[in-house]
This record gives sequence, C-alpha cells and structure tokens, in this order.
Amino acid sequence: MGLTVSPNQSDIQKALGKFMQAILPDDVEIMVGQPNRVAEPKAASYVVMTPTLRGRLSTNLDDFVDVRFVGAIAFDVLTVTELSFGVILSGATVFGEDVAAQTRIVSQMTGATGGLGTYRVEPSQNVSSEVMAAGSTRVTQPTRVTQQIDIHGPGATDNAQIIATMMRDAYAVAAFAALNPHVSPLYAEDPRRLPFVNGEQQYEDRWVVDAHLQANQTVSVPQQAADVVDLTIVSVEATYPAS
Repeated sequence: MGLTVSPNQSDIQKALGKFMQAILPDDVEIMVGQPNRVAEPKAASYVVMTPTLRGRLSTNLDDFVDVRFVGAIAFDVLTVTELSFGVILSGATVFGEDVAAQTRIVSQMTGATGGLGTYRVEPSQNVSSEVMAAGSTRVTQPTRVTQQIDIHGPGATDNAQIIATMMRDAYAVAAFAALNPHVSPLYAEDPRRLPFVNGEQQYEDRWVVDAHLQANQTVSVPQQAADVVDLTIVSVEATYPAS
C-alpha cells in the first residue's frame, strides 16, 4: 500500500484559488495550469496557477499516535466494540495477533466518527474479537511551495498588483488560516510582464507573480506500539567482567 500526503497539491491549489476568488473581480476565472491541448477560456480575464518549485523549510517533525481497540472482522467488515484510546482513521493499518498483514481500513460504515461502529477493511478475513491497534507515525515536512500565477486580460496589471499586495499582508494570513490551517502565505515576488502568444499568434497582456506558500505536509506511516514491556536487569559487572 502506497503512502499519501496531506495536504496534497490539490488542497494547496484549492486554498490559493479560493483566496484569489475573494480578492479579485468576480469576472476573473481561476484555473490550474499546464493542461494539454486545452484552449483559452472564454473569459476575457483569467488567472492560471502552476506549481514550479518546492523547498524544505526545516527537518522532519515526527509525531507518534497510538490507537487501541477491541474488534472482530467478518469478511470485509470490522466491528469495533470497545475503544481504549485514539481515533480510528480511514487508511490506517490494523494490527492484531490474528489479523492478516497489511490489513487496511478502507472507510467507516456506521457509528461515531473514529470510534465504536463498523468499518470496511481489506483484505477480507475472519478474526474473532480481540485487542487490535491502528497506530501511526506522522512525519511532517514544512515545505515552501511556489506557485506561478499568470494573470491574463485587460485588467491584468491591476489584478497582479492586488495579488502581490495582499499576499504580503496579514489579511492573507487570516484568510488562509480559515481556508486550510496547514497552508499559509510566506510572500510574493514583484509582478513582471512576460509576453504571451495565443493560438491565433496574437500577443496578449500577461503579468506573472510568484507566490510562495508554506505547506506543513504530513505522511502517515503505520506504527505498532507495545502494551506491555518485560524488563530484565543485567548486572554489567557480573555479565561483562573487566579482564
């Protein structure tokens, strides 16, 4: 099973797109860049977002999360009857004495979110009621994500100025916190005008602003934890006497 990252590229661009919808005129269409064989939009004014660069801002931050519960599996349905601690999440790996290796929770079917109830799992199997776990290590990398914002149309100059100004303001910080708490604005480069030739070989007005965002992206890795630890005291002097 492959790992996933959150927030992903789509989440980041959704936050940026909604922010620009809030600050730009209503007639400006906003889209994701680099589609193949797609014509320009009908709107006279539009903005294209294209990811261009990612950079690490710090070392990884590791967070360990344990989940312990009592459950039974009948074919592809896990029934949780007791939750000791933690929250059961979709995508988590289930550990247990009789649970098949690489058993994964696909989705929750019934019950309180992340708690008692039934869950769809794979692969299909039959396991009597026993103590199970679904812990993980969350590895977070604070990342600088650069998005090239191409601003087209008759109002491109003013719209570029609006984006560059507001991306460096506390207004943007508060707006992104409401849109996605894991994405925040860092700064924006000064607008620059670059030539753009359309399909009819005509020059159009285009300004470009590079927006730099911080995305705290997390990858979750399955992690088992010990319920009981048996310690044995070893006398170093007696076991490993000095020669």
